[in-house]
Amino acid sequence: MKILHQLGHNYRWALDSFFQNQIGDGFIISAFSISKDKIGNKLSGYEPSAYLPLSMVDLQFYGSKASRGKNLKSYEFHPANYTGKDSTEVSTIDAVMSGLRFQENLKLKTIIVPTIYIKPEKEEAGTQLVHKINDRIRKHKASIQKQGQEVASYFMTVPIDKLSIENDQEIEHLLQELTDMNIIFDGYYVVCESDLQTRKKISVNLKYYTNLNKILSTLKKQGFQVILGFSNVDSLVFSAMNDLDYVSIGTYEVLRNFNIRRFIDKDGGGPSKGWYYSEKLLNFVKAQQLDDLRDRNALDLIRNDENIFSDAILQEGYDWSIHRPDVHKNYLLSVSKQLKKITSFPSGKDRIEYMVKLVNDARETYKQLEEDKMLFLDDESSSYHLPKWLSVLKAPIVGVSSK
Repeated sequence: MKILHQLGHNYRWALDSFFQNQIGDGFIISAFSISKDKIGNKLSGYEPSAYLPLSMVDLQFYGSKASRGKNLKSYEFHPANYTGKDSTEVSTIDAVMSGLRFQENLKLKTIIVPTIYIKPEKEEAGTQLVHKINDRIRKHKASIQKQGQEVASYFMTVPIDKLSIENDQEIEHLLQELTDMNIIFDGYYVVCESDLQTRKKISVNLKYYTNLNKILSTLKKQGFQVILGFSNVDSLVFSAMNDLDYVSIGTYEVLRNFNIRRFIDKDGGGPSKGWYYSEKLLNFVKAQQLDDLRDRNALDLIRNDENIFSDAILQEGYDWSIHRPDVHKNYLLSVSKQLKKITSFPSGKDRIEYMVKLVNDARETYKQLEEDKMLFLDDESSSYHLPKWLSVLKAPIVGVSSK
């Protein structure tokens, strides 16, 4: 499995962590944050010859013509530039093909096929759009082969909203559509809303886990490659239960949690001093709570081992801020190490058992904090998600088999 940095806000930190600290295997360039004119030129000082061969581009058509942001509009073929009668099905397919040619001109080996998000109640329209895009790409690939040129791999984008992932019937329909015998896509780029609850940074929705796991597992069983995009810490669970080809990692929360509304509405994040990701807790700890841990001599219980960024940000007197790169690089290094370790085990029982051990060890660490240090972490920093993870890992066949 390869780990890809989801390049977005302050993407230089991700580029630096790859080129300077050997974190990850490549990049997914986000159109929302990076304008068209920057791709193929120097990016934060790095030559295109260095990053492009390792990159994919997510053109992020999700909001269709309602998409906002000047960076999206810098792509002249993006639906954000549509007005009035231009926003037809035909023009959407033409925009998709223009997006493919843009990526091919960059000499990318893996092409992410963009598509607009269509609401579930317009199921038939969504099916027709996928099939028409599939047919156009079939002809496109045949034309490339006829010219004797190398054909890239095409990954179709699958945007799933938070209501659809909870609906078993919609998931069954989606899988039937994606595994149709006439599909010529090499794989799928799956992005799914997790519907985070208040004061939670990790999903605790059982349906989210079982149904997304069902999608990933079914696609793999049908021979498709799979990219799990915008993945959060829950990628540890999905990687334990599936033999995924690519998983993304991100710095800010918007790069770890897919949200269709982000591409339409202007939502600002709340103030935060930042978070410390602890491998031993499998969770983020609020910066302000680190002082409590230090006062109770409990930092070593949650400290990440062999992590230079963790060492730096846990020093007494560190000036915590969500906008400091070391805070995010600590997460990137830690979660990438955990993902690599999990996928070093054979896919199946061994991998799941190792993940179960990690969860049980994390629960034991929380217990030590409470019983030995009399310290009870609350809200986002608590162990709220771990029982849900065990419920998923202990029943891996639930929600996997598709009709």
